[in-house]
Amino acid sequence: MGADTAGASDDDDQTAGWQGDLIVTVTDFDFDAEPTAQVAFSLDGSQLPGSPVSVTEGNPVATLSSVTIPDALSAVIVATVVSSALGTGTSVLNVVVDTLAPGEVADLSATELKRRDASFTLSWTPATDNGGGAVDYYDVRVADSADTGVIFAEENFETNGAAVVFSGSTSAPSMAMPGQTMEADQYFAVRAVDAVGNVGPVAFTAAVATHFYVTVLESPASLLQSPVANERFGAAIDGTADLDGDGLSDLVVGSRKGGVVYIYWGSASGYSATADVTITGAANMDFGSAVAVVGDVDGDDALDIAIGAFGAGAVHLYGGYKTRADWTNKAIPLISTITPGTGGFYLEFGANITPLGDFDGDTYPDFAIGVPLTLTTGFTGSVVIVRGSATALPAIMSIENNLGKLAGDRIRQIMAPPSTFGFGYILGTGPYYGTPAGSIVVGAPGSDPTPGNAHSYAPGNGDDDGLFLADAVEHSVVEEPGFGFALTGVGVFDGHMAIGVSSPTVSKAYAYFGSETGGMFTNRVVFENTGGDRSGDRFGEVVIGGALWGQGAGTQVSFIGADSTPDLVLAGDFELGVVPTVYIVDGSAAQTAGQMGSPVDVKTIATVALDLGDDSGFTNVDQVTMPWVGSALHNSVIGDLNGDGVGDFAIGENVGGENVDYDGRAVVIW
Repeated sequence: MGADTAGASDDDDQTAGWQGDLIVTVTDFDFDAEPTAQVAFSLDGSQLPGSPVSVTEGNPVATLSSVTIPDALSAVIVATVVSSALGTGTSVLNVVVDTLAPGEVADLSATELKRRDASFTLSWTPATDNGGGAVDYYDVRVADSADTGVIFAEENFETNGAAVVFSGSTSAPSMAMPGQTMEADQYFAVRAVDAVGNVGPVAFTAAVATHFYVTVLESPASLLQSPVANERFGAAIDGTADLDGDGLSDLVVGSRKGGVVYIYWGSASGYSATADVTITGAANMDFGSAVAVVGDVDGDDALDIAIGAFGAGAVHLYGGYKTRADWTNKAIPLISTITPGTGGFYLEFGANITPLGDFDGDTYPDFAIGVPLTLTTGFTGSVVIVRGSATALPAIMSIENNLGKLAGDRIRQIMAPPSTFGFGYILGTGPYYGTPAGSIVVGAPGSDPTPGNAHSYAPGNGDDDGLFLADAVEHSVVEEPGFGFALTGVGVFDGHMAIGVSSPTVSKAYAYFGSETGGMFTNRVVFENTGGDRSGDRFGEVVIGGALWGQGAGTQVSFIGADSTPDLVLAGDFELGVVPTVYIVDGSAAQTAGQMGSPVDVKTIATVALDLGDDSGFTNVDQVTMPWVGSALHNSVIGDLNGDGVGDFAIGENVGGENVDYDGRAVVIW
């Protein structure tokens, strides 16, 4: 005898249990000997009403109509036919009968799992299955809309969000929900599903979000820790390096007028409000106008710090230590001073300093000094490259002629190409052109109406030792006045460095993702701030990428989440005349925009927008209060200040003019 399970759906969902027909087909029966057979139906050993049912050779199908079977974890349905010649034939069906949906989960909550990953742990009290069966799994969704009536409505549930099957023990359900968006409300929904596919009602959380921490480091002058007012603290910042060897990124902050450079140690709780180490130079000589951790350039196995003092026309190189105790308890030695010497008149010598990593391919780190105004080139500018080695640098190094040749072979100079102005804003890009040595980009922002431009230099295109001369330009790009004031390494995309370039005079910022065939300045994306920028706001003043090339080839960080794709931070001096909004743009989204070719509105493309003047959304926040005089050009990515595995960044307060008195601040976002 054969069995057929047709009609397994419930014919009456308003009545408890399952309603429908039981159908059995009788086979291999000797209807010649016995023209009629009786089929008996039973449920769990008890004969069902309406049973038995007669069958014949012409109609061997036995149908027991309008049967009700109560919900049960196991229902045994037996159909039996007896033949005097063949004996008894039996068909057995063991089924779960579950027509009722599970109940609603209770005590649903979302708690922060890892703040910078924007991940949450969901937990709840298990739902009961009203049909008596077991909850098979939980269907979990997430949405960024507060319209829970639509997003989580039953008819939309299968098409909104991403289903996640929970396979853990139903006695203590919980699960991690990674990969959400910081500073954005998220709503989670959970419903139970039983073994036969019945779904329970939807439970959902209130809005939850993870937030950046924002720490405002006040000028020591404003805290009465410095005797110099109008200190201009935050004019230059470098957070790329771990100076004391504890695995956390430390912060170096310069104060142009105070004559002091401050060092803050990284920690799990963030930077202290007061500096841990100070390096003191001459006040009113712009000591601290530029700062950079330039690597171990003198071969003593400790990181060194270069400090610009363009008012004195000098860059001072200070030796570092490998432990915090030595930094704290020992004098910080001045190991070399680099000056223009008598070879030419240089304005703003030391206005920019950039670590280059191993620029010349000799395995030792090098660094570059920007000189945006150089008299011998008609004030067009130049770049001085200081080469590291295994031996100590001379106590005084000076440029002796226009080609920058120096006895001892430690300095080279790149003179500005023709038709440029302000050449000297520098970025090291690592081995962009496929050679072991590094490459360099130099911005020349021009002076309105002269357009700004940028130039890249590839290793091996210069003199016989592989360094660069004025005719060694690999690629160039010309944009508008002010283009090239600040440059940043966004990170590595498709095997080579993408670069970000500021253009605040016209309130734009650029990113170039490059190509193997077209060079560094292809695949361009132009960022604008539609509706958030007015005259004088200078959007694009701040460009910070995730690359830390000066601290080792390939080192880079992400600012939004735990993925490996570096991101881009953009801001202006102001946002609608007040404290700027900081926009964090996902690196992959920026690259895609670059392939499209059209300008993009940063408000549309940014994953996160941080209004630094409003602390309502932040956690552990120091609100940035007015008056804010403007954003610095020398801002910095921070590798990881607190050990959470995600990159951080800092923006300084600065104004270009000399007629504004202010103490300054540094805003750390982590």
